[in-house]
Amino acid sequence: MLVAGLKGLKVIDVACGSGDAQTLAVTENGQVWSWGDGDYEKLGRGGSDGCKTPKLIEKLQDLDVVKVRCGSQFSIALMKSGQVYSWRKGDNQRLGHRTEEHVRYPKLLEGLQGKKVIDVAAGSTHCLALTEDSEVHSWRSNDQCQHFDTLCVTKREPAALPGLDAKHIVGITCGPAQLHAAISHQVDPEFLGLGLGSVLLNSLKQMVVTPASSIGVLSTVHSASQAMLQSSWSVLLPTTEKQARALSALLPCTGY
Repeated sequence: MLVAGLKGLKVIDVACGSGDAQTLAVTENGQVWSWGDGDYEKLGRGGSDGCKTPKLIEKLQDLDVVKVRCGSQFSIALMKSGQVYSWRKGDNQRLGHRTEEHVRYPKLLEGLQGKKVIDVAAGSTHCLALTEDSEVHSWRSNDQCQHFDTLCVTKREPAALPGLDAKHIVGITCGPAQLHAAISHQVDPEFLGLGLGSVLLNSLKQMVVTPASSIGVLSTVHSASQAMLQSSWSVLLPTTEKQARALSALLPCTGY
């Protein structure tokens, strides 16, 4: 249905909450409108009341917003100037402000000061920012090695991803950790289109099992793939034969 509350405005970007119930829209004049569920002040207007129609986020007026992204219980906005603002629920440092305090209104992300950001992305539990110098910065949850790091659990503030220095990155996106959630809640893989022999399952195995068991792969990619395989082997390797083959490939050569 047409969103009547935005009639007469030219919308240039929209975002929906990841597993949540808030919606953001950016208009060509750089304003941001929000509606939906308002708990944890996710709508950026300082209160927890939800609304059924779009309302202006006044704290972002005159900042010339060009993009918005929504995660699980938080939101981020990118300005034309390259600055990034975030707000809402702050536990696990999801907002990138080095604190777990909730942020009621959009707040400047100090950790990206001095960088001109040209794109942002939000998953359920982590965020990415791409700079004009082709650097990719990430923050928040690392429970599934979202930050190419097998040692840390959470990144409290934005920091450049390792291993991408020599790459010319042109775009970024974040996944919602659906596979991990499905395994944790014992969802039938068939329901997700991951049944034995399915195209999607074969594609996932190619992206995860191959780099996890291959030689000469970038170390950060190798570690992340192995961590992913460790947490999702029951779906990616549903038969004992496939599990045995993967285990054989992962074991180091002994020379016998």
